[in-house]
Amino acid sequence: MNASHRHCVWKKAAGGRTTATGAYSLTASTKSTALVRVVAKAVTVKQQRYPRRISASQRIRSVTQRATLSIPAAATAGRAVTATATFTPARNDRPTQVQALIGGHWTVVGRGTETIKGTSKLSVTLTTAGTFSVRAVALGWHGAKTIASATATITVRAATTTPATDLCAGAGITGKAKVAYTKLAKPAVGQAVIDPDFGTTIRRVTDVAARWPDASVVVPAYPTIPAWNADESYLLLYVTESSQGWALFNGKTYAYIKMLDINPADVEQFYWSTTDPDLIYYVDQNSFVLTRMHVSTGVKDTIHDFRTDITSGVLKSVCARADLVSGGSDPFFMSTDNDLIGLGCRDTSGDETTYEGFSYRISTNTIGPTQHLTAVVAQASPSGASRFLAGQSSSTVLDATSNTVKRTLAWSGEEHSDLLRNAAGDDLVAGVQYDGPSGSGTLMVANLDTGAVSTIIGESQGDPYPPTGTLVSGRAYRNPGWVALAATGNGLDTASPDPTYLEQEVLLANVDTKQVCRVAHHRSFGYDADSSDQNYWAQPNVVMSPSGTRILFPSDWYGGATIDTYVIELPSYAG
Repeated sequence: MNASHRHCVWKKAAGGRTTATGAYSLTASTKSTALVRVVAKAVTVKQQRYPRRISASQRIRSVTQRATLSIPAAATAGRAVTATATFTPARNDRPTQVQALIGGHWTVVGRGTETIKGTSKLSVTLTTAGTFSVRAVALGWHGAKTIASATATITVRAATTTPATDLCAGAGITGKAKVAYTKLAKPAVGQAVIDPDFGTTIRRVTDVAARWPDASVVVPAYPTIPAWNADESYLLLYVTESSQGWALFNGKTYAYIKMLDINPADVEQFYWSTTDPDLIYYVDQNSFVLTRMHVSTGVKDTIHDFRTDITSGVLKSVCARADLVSGGSDPFFMSTDNDLIGLGCRDTSGDETTYEGFSYRISTNTIGPTQHLTAVVAQASPSGASRFLAGQSSSTVLDATSNTVKRTLAWSGEEHSDLLRNAAGDDLVAGVQYDGPSGSGTLMVANLDTGAVSTIIGESQGDPYPPTGTLVSGRAYRNPGWVALAATGNGLDTASPDPTYLEQEVLLANVDTKQVCRVAHHRSFGYDADSSDQNYWAQPNVVMSPSGTRILFPSDWYGGATIDTYVIELPSYAG
């Protein structure tokens, strides 16, 4: 021992034997920083004397074990959320838990194991409503003591006990027989009329020519984005140039209120809160700030500034030239708890619509790893437990925040579709498929949790090849399992249309029971594939209300010069 170590006393920490090649492996533990050496005793083997050998000493630093927990800030009673625990130093396969403080006792609500990187993904379920303290725990294992993270807080909402509404009850007609297409005069703004072919109530919501004479279009933004707020007291529609902007209406009376001062990354990229009727989210097109607006007052809160990430943070290397942060060219809604969103950064001066896609979770202020993509970005699933990445010949389900593939779907993501949950809480994608990997159908459904694909309206069910211009909305998040869809078709005579099945119709369907009802003709012809002057805004962008009891649709009303918004008020709508 040299002079600097003269006060040390060497103690045996572990023992063992060398292999035939002289290799050895010893395991020991220490509670503090220590100086260690290896000593080989003098031995005689087959009359060969081997002297005592001592290695050079080495200082081993004791590392304090640490744990952190990332978990959504909100959940629904009885429904799982995904928590991420991180432990250092890492111990592969070590058992982990998430514990909640319930009734004064720490109760296990999720179990998992560490990976080689020290992370653990845990499915966490709390069965009662309330606000709970939760923590991540790594159990004692191979000499390592049990450790726990600092506590986090999660608010658990009560699961809805309201029975699901049968939206088809008393609404429209069922079956596949062709229905007459009776001429119907355009109603005045605010006027309700009865569709003569289906018996449902259609009310005209807007008159763009009267209120915005320098515009020709006022429409729902997109079927995948809610037009109504959480309690359906507000309604938001888009007005095209030159009066471009977002028009706020009373969600019950349809009275115009004001133009909303928002500037989202694209027309349809605004996201109503599903719990607070006064809040709306969007990523500002110019500032790259994820913003939350209080609609009644116009007050805006900064949730996250992505420009900082691009100039000096985690997005700097891949997004340095970006002039846009958006939900991509085919955006979907946020996770239903308004926590997870799929985004991408893009340099719009490029020749291709390429994105560096990433996820962002509000509750943990976490940006996921980037992924080089074309046109689309991975969208948040309704549960927030995964993301959906649309592909041409197949689509993939990704981990909620990383780019790890959970499963591949036999689903063409090039066609119009929407994400929703069924009555059991599974994440689904529903939409039209034209010669897709699972067949052709006007309404097909893929389960993101199992990978199963089913056909509700399609060739395998004896239906015709799907009409062109078919769009689907699953925005009835308070009545899960229901979708609305509408199709344009092609070649119908606007003056005297032939009887129809699917073409020019608005339909309702339940993805669980496979119930289908046909509720209206939307009378919008400008998106007809045979039109000499096809108008994008005339496509049937149906949007369901959160309760599912109302359906918005735009229409040029037999190919007229202006396009207004109309609403189907189903018999289940209480007003």
